Amino acid sequence: MPRDHDDDLHRRQRVETWVRCHQVHAWRYVRLRGAPPDLADDLVQEALLAAVQKGIDREPDERARGWLRGALDNLWRMHLRSEGRRAHHVDALAAARALDLCEGDDNRDGDTWLGALRGCLANLDGRARQLLDLHYTNGASREAIATAFGMRENGVKAFLRRVRDLLRQCMHRRLGSEGRPGR
Repeated sequence: MPRDHDDDLHRRQRVETWVRCHQVHAWRYVRLRGAPPDLADDLVQEALLAAVQKGIDREPDERARGWLRGALDNLWRMHLRSEGRRAHHVDALAAARALDLCEGDDNRDGDTWLGALRGCLANLDGRARQLLDLHYTNGASREAIATAFGMRENGVKAFLRRVRDLLRQCMHRRLGSEGRPGR
């Protein structure tokens, strides 16, 4: 039991450490792609298991993260195909950029970022808040929003872009004031 047992124990500890290091990042990534939390848990578990089986856990962190993102993209697409539906999901590059912004936030739920976003949303009122709620909460199309508000579709698109820019600036200010870099 001496040598083989010690080697197994050491490998198990190394793998557990590696999984803890990468699972939050992977979970956030697949959530940003549009997966609900329970599905995100399953997809991350499957991707991490495949990574360990393929020896990705011995690769440098950046290479491992890249591999995990690719694996999660594939698993997410397979899920969407198996569900037989086309879901609107975030572009992989946009999800990766968003993850880079919250890299130092060790909380799985991203409380720091969510708190900043909630604070910024609380400052929105009137038409801006209504348009955001219709588009992002209710999933209304720009065409439907334009009809409801007596606007043109491209006007809704421009308005939503301006509101998102204002929210982004607000979040950068809030996160910067909390000692977090406002990128």
